[in-house]
Amino acid sequence: MTLGMKKLKEEMEGVVKELAENNHFLERFGSLTLDGGMRSVDRI
Repeated sequence: MTLGMKKLKEEMEGVVKELAENNHFLERFGSLTLDGGMRSVDRI
């Protein structure tokens, strides 16, 4: 693997990790607000 390809691969791995962390945060945030609110309304 050339040096350029290795550098690109490392950058892509960092991007994938960052996206996974953001996705986890959005899923938690969404379940606390939208889903949680809807479930509370359904119980009433």
